[in-house]
Amino acid sequence: MITKGIPVEKRIIIVKTYLNGGQSIRAVAKELGIHYITLWRWVEQYRVDGEEGIKRKGYYRRPWNRSSKEIEEKVVFLKENNPSCTVRAAKEILEKDGIKMSIKGIWSIWKRYGLAGFIKEKLSSDDFRKYISIPPETEEGVRRAREFVEKGNLKEASKILNQLSSCCRSDILEKIPNRFLNSKRKFEKLSCLFGKIPYSLYRKKARKLRETFVKKGYLYSAIRTGLSEATALEWLGKPVEQLGLIQELKKSLTVNKRRVNFPFIFTLNILEGIAYAILLEPRKAILSLRKCQRFKRNFYNASVPYDIAVLYSFLGYYREMGDLIEMALPMADVDEKEILMSTLSYVKSNEGDYKSSIRILKNIRSGDDTITLLIKAQCYIGMGRIEQARELAERGLLKARKMGIKDFVSTASLILSEVNSAIREKRKARLLLSRYIDLLKKSNLNRVVVLREVILNRSAIPEGAEKNRTIRLALLLRNAAYSNKISDYRKAYQFANRYNLLGFFHRLVLLIPDPVLMMLEKGKDTGLPRALLNLPVFRKEIPVYSVKFLGHLVVYKNQKYLRDHPVRKKTQAASSNKFSFERSISLASRVRRKSSNGVKLSTKETSFLIYLALSKNKSISLDRIYKNFWHDSKHSSRNLAHLLVRIRKALRLPSHYLYVKENRLFFDCYFTTDYGEYTEHLAQAKALLLAGEWAFARREYFRAFKLFRGKPFRKIYDDWSEDKRLEILFAYETEVLSFAKELRARGRRYEAEKLLKKAKKIIPYLDFRLKTG
Repeated sequence: MITKGIPVEKRIIIVKTYLNGGQSIRAVAKELGIHYITLWRWVEQYRVDGEEGIKRKGYYRRPWNRSSKEIEEKVVFLKENNPSCTVRAAKEILEKDGIKMSIKGIWSIWKRYGLAGFIKEKLSSDDFRKYISIPPETEEGVRRAREFVEKGNLKEASKILNQLSSCCRSDILEKIPNRFLNSKRKFEKLSCLFGKIPYSLYRKKARKLRETFVKKGYLYSAIRTGLSEATALEWLGKPVEQLGLIQELKKSLTVNKRRVNFPFIFTLNILEGIAYAILLEPRKAILSLRKCQRFKRNFYNASVPYDIAVLYSFLGYYREMGDLIEMALPMADVDEKEILMSTLSYVKSNEGDYKSSIRILKNIRSGDDTITLLIKAQCYIGMGRIEQARELAERGLLKARKMGIKDFVSTASLILSEVNSAIREKRKARLLLSRYIDLLKKSNLNRVVVLREVILNRSAIPEGAEKNRTIRLALLLRNAAYSNKISDYRKAYQFANRYNLLGFFHRLVLLIPDPVLMMLEKGKDTGLPRALLNLPVFRKEIPVYSVKFLGHLVVYKNQKYLRDHPVRKKTQAASSNKFSFERSISLASRVRRKSSNGVKLSTKETSFLIYLALSKNKSISLDRIYKNFWHDSKHSSRNLAHLLVRIRKALRLPSHYLYVKENRLFFDCYFTTDYGEYTEHLAQAKALLLAGEWAFARREYFRAFKLFRGKPFRKIYDDWSEDKRLEILFAYETEVLSFAKELRARGRRYEAEKLLKKAKKIIPYLDFRLKTG
């Protein structure tokens, strides 16, 4: 009897003929020349799903020899109540209760319920849904439930889902209210929401579900839920509570049965090691790390070595971290490879192999996310491109998502402090380091706090903290700064070289530059790249200018207020005429009051100076300069030459620091601006607000807006200045209105009005917008 060639339409007619007639199923099947079991299957398909059931291929049928629902639940409870239970032990228990079942039968039931039979190639510590096998009945049930969801019948859909053995990989659960779902479906739904809802709410829901499972005796599900709760506690920055929960979960497991409980024991040890590393207890973290290393034979996929590599990073073990990542790469799929490549790039940046790090990042699809931008910023610092590093750090903060935002703020603020230190802005660098210590302590990021305190030379470090290699390196460099000995510097350098920490060392010497300066004075080789040694922090002769144009123009040279030449000339004349000391001071103060605006520059010269200061590169095309400033002039080159002479004279800048060569303008000095400082504060403020740290964010916002002293580019009307003025004012307006709205929402109306009152003086049309808007 051949039934494969019967069209679907004819099958539907046959089923309807049987249902509408009075004959038995065997009689109808015999008349039509098909097997009665085939007809019965079509009738069942029609009864369940109508004509769609017959049209659909691959209809799932429950096997005829499957155990009853009651026996299945009993078999499942044996594993749920004792996570270390083996199939042989379960078989013996069932036999005592008079239930005969093969080892294969028990294994199959546990596999369907997601308690065994994991996919080795997808084992993971972060998400159990990845490695659980999906039985055909689950796919069929999800399909049927989705049809009810589309019709708006959520209650009927939940009934189908609640009857399934597992439902781990379907986003359909997110569409069903919790009141319709049983405990297991609630947890599976919660797993889909990680990173989508606040971690505090996620932790609260996970804890409630865990307590429910414990009361029911479902310890296996309780441990699985507890792991999700522990991960949420890690993101919430609560390592002490996390460790307490981990110890509680470990009591439910038989440690000597590592093979049975591998996913649980491995994940618990990883989370425990990270928590100890965060609390700066590296000895205990290393002990957890060694326990994880015993599972090397379980390296079936990229996830397991990657998880160990993450723990290595918390301890500063970048050499071992890189080896594991390279081991994991051949085993990774496309999505995992992206994460591993990004991590490898991070390792290379800390090793000092900046070209390899940037080359790896170019091959990553997500090349503009926060992590990628911060890694690039670290590389650019080592390559001496500090302005690009500053810009990337700010962009990274602005692109940051809520997940891990405090870690990003910590990393970005460290990069910005390194950038400021590189251009001899030591005070700003130290402020950036110290400003976030309270926030980091609040988040229990002790490892980062101790590193900053070592750099700032504040307090004694906790016992055992030197086991962390990055902290150990900072201590060695700090000791070299104290002793002023060549041998101590070389000891720090050799330590960095031995453990592949040269990239970190390159950034660290910017914050602790004294040992390098000592080596340079004595004519000794520092081992540092030439690009790093050419930075102003190591070359005192390179001038650094701070151009403040958010108001009337103010210029500082090497942190000293730059005044016009007449001050120097008149005071010198006074002293040469043998005036009294008091009279000389009086004359100087009168002259200073008259020239309170500092350097005297024309509008064109002021505009050009700001243009130079805002440039991100150390050279600019002459064609671009001519287009911006003399697009209609026939004597652009002559105009530029005269302007450069006046600029050099006003800034007291030797000609070899600002010169024209091969159709480009080169400047080997360094510029900072108050607008750059404004964007720096603003990026940090937005990130802190996203992290829920209102007090810290509010201070950063006010620091940013305080930098506006008046209208920028006042009485300057060339095309470039006009465009830049509008760009800055429009951005300022947007941020002021947004922050004022936030202040009002938090009941700070007085502060909002005060902020807007100042903004109205800078943006004339803001008052009109507030009245009409």
